[in-house]
Amino acid sequence: MPHYLADADFPGAAVAILRELAPSAGRDVPAGELLAAHAAVLGQVDEQVAASEELSAVVAQLERQYDAVAEGRRRLTAAAAGLPTADEIGQQAEDFLRTLGEPDAGGTDDEDDGGGPPR
Repeated sequence: MPHYLADADFPGAAVAILRELAPSAGRDVPAGELLAAHAAVLGQVDEQVAASEELSAVVAQLERQYDAVAEGRRRLTAAAAGLPTADEIGQQAEDFLRTLGEPDAGGTDDEDDGGGPPR
C-alpha cells in the first residue's frame, strides 16, 4: 500500500491481510471482489496522478523519500547484523558476574576479608 494513500480505502491492503491470515486459519477466503475493487482503486489513483502535473511531482517526491528511508533502514539492519543480541549480552554479563565470585586462578583459597589489599 503506498504510504501516501494510508488514509484512503485501499482494498489491496485487505487482500494482503487475507492472504497472510488464511493459511493460519485453515480457510480459503475468496478475494475476487476485493481484487476487482483494488484494481479499480489503482486505476483511479493512476488517473488522478496522471491528470495533474503537480500531483505527479508530489507523488514522485514522496516515493523518493520513502525509498531513501527504506534504504537507510536496510543499511542500519545490515550494519546491526554483527551486533550481539540482548540475550547474548545478558549471558556475557551473567558469565562475567559469575567469575567475580570465583577465586583467582593463581591465588589461594584463603578467605577474602571483603575488599582490602591482598595479604
